[in-house]
Amino acid sequence: MMGPIRRRLIPVAATVVALALLAPSTGSAQEVERVEVLTLAEAMERAARHNPAFRRTTNDLGLNRTETRSAWLELLPTLNVNLLNTNTNWNRTPVASDIFGNPVNNPETGMIRSSQTSQGGALFFTFDLTNLLRLRQQEILSERRELTVSTEGHALRTEVAALYLTAQETLVSLELEQDLLDRARTNLDAVDRLFALARRDRTDLLGAELEVAEQEGSFERAEADHESALLELRTLIGDSTLTRFTIDPVPLTQFDPSRLDEERMVAEATTQGPRVRQAEASVEVEERNRTIQRAQWLPTLSLSYTTSRTSAARQRVVRDQEGNEIGRIEGGEAFFDLNPDADWGRNFGLTVSFPNLGTWFNRSNAAEQTGIAVRNQRESLREARLDVEREIRTQLVTLRSSHRDLLLQERRAALAEERLNLTSEAYRIGQRTFLELQAVSRELAQARRAALQARFNLERARVTLERSLGMSLDGFLRAGEER
Repeated sequence: MMGPIRRRLIPVAATVVALALLAPSTGSAQEVERVEVLTLAEAMERAARHNPAFRRTTNDLGLNRTETRSAWLELLPTLNVNLLNTNTNWNRTPVASDIFGNPVNNPETGMIRSSQTSQGGALFFTFDLTNLLRLRQQEILSERRELTVSTEGHALRTEVAALYLTAQETLVSLELEQDLLDRARTNLDAVDRLFALARRDRTDLLGAELEVAEQEGSFERAEADHESALLELRTLIGDSTLTRFTIDPVPLTQFDPSRLDEERMVAEATTQGPRVRQAEASVEVEERNRTIQRAQWLPTLSLSYTTSRTSAARQRVVRDQEGNEIGRIEGGEAFFDLNPDADWGRNFGLTVSFPNLGTWFNRSNAAEQTGIAVRNQRESLREARLDVEREIRTQLVTLRSSHRDLLLQERRAALAEERLNLTSEAYRIGQRTFLELQAVSRELAQARRAALQARFNLERARVTLERSLGMSLDGFLRAGEER
């Protein structure tokens, strides 16, 4: 069946391209806008690069690197370096010092300047088992994001394939309506010749003209449906540079769904399917949360090592016992001193911290809530497996039903074609009325439309099943079956 349809699609596609090329442009009359022929593979590739929803999902992968780096930073030692910390101050004071450094009354209150410079470094390390567990949890979260990207990517490809099939169906429907319009015009020519020979009355001629008018309306509706399908496909792809395009029809698959291994398909979907894998990842995340809460009761070990040196100077006015100034010591020497003249001091600390027993009830409540969350996630996993099994078996029933319906509609269309040929011949020799010919023609049109719809319903059922599976059906065909 696909050979004739494929051959008939070629002139229709060429006609669509030619009409697009001949359409008036908003620019110069000599400018011709290029019409791009978009294949299914190109549509999927463009959608992966431009679809907004999928791009948001892929952008989230950047969080894996930053969150993993943050988790590692919790495990690494913390280094603090103080290259230069300097200051200077001026204070008014009524106190002075004598030659022995003892404070005496200062009859002349003046400004006392002091300065200080310090340098140092510190190294802190805290060993907490929960940090190691959070690092492992971060790896699981990263894997879940990557799984989400893979799942969303497959879903996007199947959605593009479904819309591409819809666009192809409208294109084939356009070709079918063109064939039916040509047949209606042929019938009109035959009736017109018989009417000229006075072998048919004007009623038959008006009926033939009405049939042509109705078929022209069907052809225009098919054109509108095809344009709408292309617009919907372009919106899903999300590429703003894709303006005027047509599609390259793909060969439709030929296989018997009854040859699919249903049990192996269900087993694979309930263990390796995308929804099941995401549910399993959620269970593992909750279990890690529970393990982290249990580890919070373990002690924490903290180590610290610091070293520093400080240089300070203070302005002093030296006076004798009678209060006479005998000398002055400036206090700004330590300000901005890059190499303080002081010894290095060092300190090493070790701290073991135990959990606060006063928070036992709060932590116990949190652990109980996490345990409930784990149980709920396990039930969600079981529910996901049941739902996936139901979807797979239901979609297999739909696929097989669509295949049987396709065989029936193709047989019906072939019988209607043969009946119309016989009725047309009988009408020419006067054995059938025009109403009988018109009724048979409409039956053929409906049969061909039904066969076309059944063919693409089978394809859509296949795409839907592959989306639920998360993989192609090729691996589930029994030996000896070829698609």
